[in-house]
Amino acid sequence: MVPAPLVIILSTLVWRVIRRRFRILWKTNSTVTAYLNDALSGIRVIKAFGQEDVEVGRYRRETANYRERLIEAEVSWQTLIPVLNFIVQSSLFMVWYFGAFQVWLGELTIGGLDRKSTRLNSSHMSESRMPSSA
Repeated sequence: MVPAPLVIILSTLVWRVIRRRFRILWKTNSTVTAYLNDALSGIRVIKAFGQEDVEVGRYRRETANYRERLIEAEVSWQTLIPVLNFIVQSSLFMVWYFGAFQVWLGELTIGGLDRKSTRLNSSHMSESRMPSSA
């Protein structure tokens, strides 16, 4: 269970970064949606004053901002989650490696090693795959 604190700390940091990026993305999506709703609700006024080009430019700026936030969020997800999964799997490998050595020395039974690895695997999966509320 030695790798567990490392996994807990890294999992907390990874989910904090991902959560922050996706919150920004969701707020940006809300802004774009609200703008589009306002523009479509006031389409007669926009057409009456000949402001179509201004509104199209504003919409393009809003959606470009949304696109950039979406890219940032997805890049964070696609880089951090595989790293976290690699660390989790590496820690499980370490348990099997050192556990096999203990079995070889007679300090641990195969059933005990299986029990430890199963317990560690289930705790790591819940820590690495579920965002914390911190």
